[in-house]
Amino acid sequence: MICEDMFYGGKCSTPCPANCNVGGCDHVTGSCKNGCVPGFIGKHCNESKDCQSGYYGTNCQEKCPANCVNNRCYPVNGTCQEGCLPGFRGDQCDNACPDQCAHGKCNSVTKQCLDGCISGYKGDHCREECAQGTYGPNCNSTCSPQCVELECDRVTGHCTHGCTAGFQGDLCTNML
Repeated sequence: MICEDMFYGGKCSTPCPANCNVGGCDHVTGSCKNGCVPGFIGKHCNESKDCQSGYYGTNCQEKCPANCVNNRCYPVNGTCQEGCLPGFRGDQCDNACPDQCAHGKCNSVTKQCLDGCISGYKGDHCREECAQGTYGPNCNSTCSPQCVELECDRVTGHCTHGCTAGFQGDLCTNML
């Protein structure tokens, strides 16, 4: 007797192991025909397997992404466990956009930031720090005129040397 897909055994009433890859299992033994889903091994795909360092996926045959720190990734999906090497980002460290690109998005060829820069940076590649007197995303904001020496933090806009007489607050916008 040959069982329907996804069942095996004498009466074809035993479901194939849940971690079998597509294609089900042998109708007599229940062993997975096409291997296991990533992260599992064994004839019945019932053994959770920590892959050898540097590998992941079905039967641990896929190599971890090259830009993972210490070449370590999760055995199921290849996500880098210890983060990315400098200059890379993303779950599999395959995004080489500058760290200062807003939302981590850039042109894959030119590396020009698509959504502008994070606070404190400006320029097409967001590598230029804000000039004194400016702050915020793309350096589009100006320090408060009540900041002593018109100087503020390039990220937050908080006045670096305090406020001029008669003003208070991080941005020196509150009158006393």
